[in-house]
Amino acid sequence: MTRTEQIESLVFFLDSCNRAYRDGEENISDEIYDAAERLLSRMDPTNPILKKLADDSGFGESRELTIHMGGQQKALSLDELTSFWRNTTGPYHASFKIDGMSAELTYQHGVLVQVLTRGDGLRGDDITVLMSEIDGIPKTLPIMGHDGLNIVVRGEIYMKKSRLEEMNAILLSEGKDPIKNTRNGTVSCVKHLSNRHLTKYLDFKAFDLHIENPTDGQQNDCLESLFFKLDYLEDIGFDTPNWFIGQPDTLKSWYEDTVSIRDSLDYCIDGIVISVDNTEKMQSYGVSSERAAPKGQIALKFEAEEFVTIIKDIEWSFEGGLHSLPVAILEPVEIEGATCSRASLKSHAWVTNLFYRVKSYTSDGKPASLAGDTEVVGIGSIVKLERRGGVIPTISGIVSCGTGGLNLPEKCPICSSKLVPNGAHLDCVNDSCGGKEAYRIIKLFDNLGIKGIGWDSALEYNRAGVTTLDFFQSDFEGVEAKLKSKIQGKLISMKIWDKIKKQLIEARA
Repeated sequence: MTRTEQIESLVFFLDSCNRAYRDGEENISDEIYDAAERLLSRMDPTNPILKKLADDSGFGESRELTIHMGGQQKALSLDELTSFWRNTTGPYHASFKIDGMSAELTYQHGVLVQVLTRGDGLRGDDITVLMSEIDGIPKTLPIMGHDGLNIVVRGEIYMKKSRLEEMNAILLSEGKDPIKNTRNGTVSCVKHLSNRHLTKYLDFKAFDLHIENPTDGQQNDCLESLFFKLDYLEDIGFDTPNWFIGQPDTLKSWYEDTVSIRDSLDYCIDGIVISVDNTEKMQSYGVSSERAAPKGQIALKFEAEEFVTIIKDIEWSFEGGLHSLPVAILEPVEIEGATCSRASLKSHAWVTNLFYRVKSYTSDGKPASLAGDTEVVGIGSIVKLERRGGVIPTISGIVSCGTGGLNLPEKCPICSSKLVPNGAHLDCVNDSCGGKEAYRIIKLFDNLGIKGIGWDSALEYNRAGVTTLDFFQSDFEGVEAKLKSKIQGKLISMKIWDKIKKQLIEARA
C-alpha cells in the first residue's frame, strides 16, 4: 500500500467520523479520533482535511469573528512539552480544556447582541437566537464604572454530565433516542432544529476577551495577561475554567492533580491548555502551520489509552517453523517510548474470518459502513494498537476497514510446497519441510533445557542436513561433520555448537 493510499484511507475515515459527529451521531471515542488525526498530521501535515476537521460551520448565517480562532499545537504527554518550554518563556497560564463547542459573544454597551460559533476560525455561524436560555451566558454586564461595556468574550459552550441525564429523560419521554455523551449533546442541541428547545441544558465558561477601544485603568490592565483577563471575566459575571499560573515544574504537579480529579468533575475535559501568560509576549511568538496554531500556546491532551495506526502491508512469517503466520507492517507509532512498526495478526483464521465479513462497498471502492458495523482487517485498515505487558505490540481492535487484501501466500517460503488451511492456521503440506524440522530441533532443546539455538540457527542446522535423529546418536561426530561443511558466517558457530554439545552430554548423564 503506497503512502498516498494510506493518507487517503485516513482522510476518508476522519471525514466520515467528523460528519457523524456533526450530525450528533459520534461513533468512536475521543482518544481514537485524536490518535487518527495525530497520525495524519504526522504523515501529511498540510492535508486540507485537518483544517476542515476544526470547522464548526454549517448552521446559521456566517459572520466574521472578532477574535480569530486558529488551531492549537497538541501534545499527548508531559515529555512532548520539551520543545515548547525551550522555545517560550514563562510564567505560564494553564486551564482546563473543556470538551464542548467554542463560541464568541459580543456585547454592546453591556448587552449581548451576538453569539457566533468558532466556524473556520475566521468566520463563524450566528447562533444568537439559541442562546437566550443558557444560564452561563449573561444577557447584560455590569457597567464597571463607565457608561457601558463593548466587549467580545470567547469561551466554550458545554453540557454538564448531570444535565445530560435530565435531557435524556426528556428525549425518552418524547420517544427519541438518548444522547450518548455531553459533547454530542452540545452539538445536537445547537445544530438540530428538533432539539433546540433543549439548549437550556447547556452552559458556558469564558476564557478570553477583547475590549473595543479600552480606556486607561482596569480595562486596559486586564488585557496584559491571561491571569488578569480571567480575573476580569469573573468580576463581570462569567464562569471560567479552573486555571493555574506557574513554571514547568509546578504546572506538571497541577496537571497530575487535574488527571486525578478528572472523572469526579460534572463536565468533561480532555486535557489542559498551556499558554504564555503575558498577552503581548504570547502574540510575539506568532503562529505555525496552515492551521494558524499560536506558538505561545499548546494543548496537553490526557495521555492516550488507545493508539491508532494503519496497516501498510501484511507479511506471512514462517519463523517458528510450524505455521505460516500473518504479521502486520504498520505505519510506525510511538507507544510508551517505543516505536512499533510490526504486530502479529494472530492466525490465518483470525484475519480471513474478519476479512470476509465485509458487508458492502461504495461505488469508489470504500467500505460502506463505519467502525462498529463490521470488523474487517486487511491492508489499509486503521487499527487500535497496544503493547501488552509493555512489550509486545498487539492489534486490539479494528477502527476502520481496509480493502487492500491479505497477501495470502500459496507456497511455503522454506520448501515451496503448497500451503493449506489446517484448523486456525495455514500449514505446509510437506512433513519433511526444513522449517518443520527446525521447529522440532528447537522443541527438543527446550524439553532438554538446552540453550544456545534460535530459529535461524536451527534452520541452518537443518539445511546442513542435521535432523533431530542426529542428536540421539551415540556420538555427535556426524552432527559436527555436517555443520563444518555448511559454515556460513554467524549462523553456524562451532564455538556455540561446543557449548550445546556439552549440554547434550550432561543431559544424557
